[in-house]
Amino acid sequence: MPGKFRVEITAMRPSGKMVPNRFTGNMMMLEEQYVPDKYNKNSQLELTVPSERGTVAKDFELTR
Repeated sequence: MPGKFRVEITAMRPSGKMVPNRFTGNMMMLEEQYVPDKYNKNSQLELTVPSERGTVAKDFELTR
């Protein structure tokens, strides 16, 4: 679908903390988001998808 879109970049990693799974009660490793908020929930990154068909690719340079 063509248009301008807001982009969120996320990545998870193991936190080292074990917590009970709320469905099974079994212990599981808690994961944490490690990409800064400015690239996901506070993102101002945008990507414009043209109306022509084809693949759209863009590299976003992330800094702390």
